[in-house]
Amino acid sequence: MQSIFNRDHPGCADEATVSAFAAAVVALDDSVPTGTYVDMCSKLPVVDPEKIMAPTIIMRGQFDGIAGMDDLLEFFKRLPDPDKQFAVMSGISHASFQQINYLMVYRYCTRSSCSPSRSTAASGTPIEQEETEITEKTTS
Repeated sequence: MQSIFNRDHPGCADEATVSAFAAAVVALDDSVPTGTYVDMCSKLPVVDPEKIMAPTIIMRGQFDGIAGMDDLLEFFKRLPDPDKQFAVMSGISHASFQQINYLMVYRYCTRSSCSPSRSTAASGTPIEQEETEITEKTTS
């Protein structure tokens, strides 16, 4: 189980997190299914990017051994929503939340399409105005 986190680039994963994760998994089961993993590696993409009608960020670890750069860039090009971003996170392999630099994931999300970035909310009100109205209502 622990080898999963060192497969792409040894030294990227936080050993304490990996050990805790591995202990929790083997406490539940003594085997690891390969079906999903094999599908993830052999049948990409598993979704049609042209059907994703929402703001999207694609984040790839610098040392990701599963999500290839060329494949992800092609997927990114096919996303129809213009509110999209592509980020490469340095020092990270595939399992970004178990990596030493895991906080980088949050940094990219808070600066990207994961945060409201459109000038108009679904209600048709400019986001800045809607945020101001919410602040005014909660402070009065």
